[in-house]
Amino acid sequence: MLAQREQIKEFLLMHKKISTWEAIQKFRITRLGAHIYELRRRGMNIAAERKRNPKTGTWFVEYYIVG
Repeated sequence: MLAQREQIKEFLLMHKKISTWEAIQKFRITRLGAHIYELRRRGMNIAAERKRNPKTGTWFVEYYIVG
């Protein structure tokens, strides 16, 4: 099984974006921001966008690969 950070990296490379909720549902990862920080530090160009769920009104972050 891949380490969490590698799972996130592969998912981003394949799907180009991941949200905090997707990380929890798909990989049971609750500290997505920490993994994104480390991937950025290792050279991945990842941006973040804060979004609002139209049904619940709650805020979440979606990370995506730039370029």
